[in-house]
Amino acid sequence: MSTQSQRGLLLRDSVAEFERRVNALLDYEETYPQATLGELEAEARRLSRDCFAPVLEALLQGRSKEVKVYPGCGCGEVPSYKGQQQRSQETLVGRITWQRGYYYCATCRRGQYPLDEALGIGPGQFSEGLQGGVCRLGVALPFAPAAETFTALTGVSISPREVERLTEGRGSALETQQRAWQERLLEGPGVGAAQSPPEEAGVWAAALDAAKVRFDDGWHDVKAGVVFWAQPQWEEGQLAETKATSQSYVPELRWGGRAHGTGWGTVIRRGGGARHRAG
Repeated sequence: MSTQSQRGLLLRDSVAEFERRVNALLDYEETYPQATLGELEAEARRLSRDCFAPVLEALLQGRSKEVKVYPGCGCGEVPSYKGQQQRSQETLVGRITWQRGYYYCATCRRGQYPLDEALGIGPGQFSEGLQGGVCRLGVALPFAPAAETFTALTGVSISPREVERLTEGRGSALETQQRAWQERLLEGPGVGAAQSPPEEAGVWAAALDAAKVRFDDGWHDVKAGVVFWAQPQWEEGQLAETKATSQSYVPELRWGGRAHGTGWGTVIRRGGGARHRAG
């Protein structure tokens, strides 16, 4: 919020709204005196879910005043201001709606929303927080059960098709990222350029492994490689063990005689490990 008066007004309205919801829950209990804890909990969640949505909307509206002039387009031209446009998105705390300026570049024929870009608001009807939750379930469960579970946990309705679209979309982005890492690793000297080894003594090392994973259409070969910094650990002047740090993982699925990179749902984590899901 830009001023103390606006902040005070928002706080007053939020407290009044919260009080109204608390009274609504108390009225519910009086109307249904035999309600179980589960029923009371469900009603409390229903009443409280979008309590913070107006606060988020006010914060977005305040940020919109900070983004008044668009700096320029990637092509070098200055886009034209086309007025305010409204947008809504479902978030973890309810549906929010905000207004933001729209700019259009006639040269490259591209429209842009500076406020959305400044706040990292991506496309789609779901916020980044909700999309992350959807994809976590989408890689752990089939899409239909994932949609049902997500709705049961959040109260936000989503279709199996939408779960598939979001999960596959992020999977494709991860696959693109992993291919870039593979290219850098296969360059040889590029490994050192991509990531400088630690100061301590050690060497770059690589390891390979393979396994069979069962999919709906049968068994497939899965191979994985790791490049890491092998750092010796000394105790009383003697080598006690070798510690692997700065790991980079390269998994690959053999499907129909062809390699398919990480399109099967691998999540890559540098320096930590990899989690896999076959599906």
